[in-house]
Amino acid sequence: MATRLQDLPALRTIETKVSGERYNRVRLALARLGEPLLLDLPGLRSLAMHLEAGTWICVDRSLDDMPVLAWTDFRHGASVDPAAIIPCRLNFFHAHAGMVMSSALDKMDFELSRRLRSEERGGVVPFRRREEGA
Repeated sequence: MATRLQDLPALRTIETKVSGERYNRVRLALARLGEPLLLDLPGLRSLAMHLEAGTWICVDRSLDDMPVLAWTDFRHGASVDPAAIIPCRLNFFHAHAGMVMSSALDKMDFELSRRLRSEERGGVVPFRRREEGA
């Protein structure tokens, strides 16, 4: 998907930042759940988030996964402090992409947290207490 971005002209490109906490959540999800990762964004009609290392792309599933927004060129070190601010580039591929930008990131955070929680539950089985006298 990231290579597809090279073929599409962005309407606008800006330098922006994402939180270290958000960036680390995506890296953890990619490591645990596999890469690339496609997340539906509930409440945002046909939008989904396609995540790869170094590229987050909000796509419109009803338009053959046409990019709407893309966060690229993250500039960070090997380890990222959750309190850090990570500079990156944000490409707009739709005239109204800015209207869904923050909602898309919030929904992405929610879905990643939900998937990571359910993935963690699979490995631990709680012990039952022994009844008295057994």
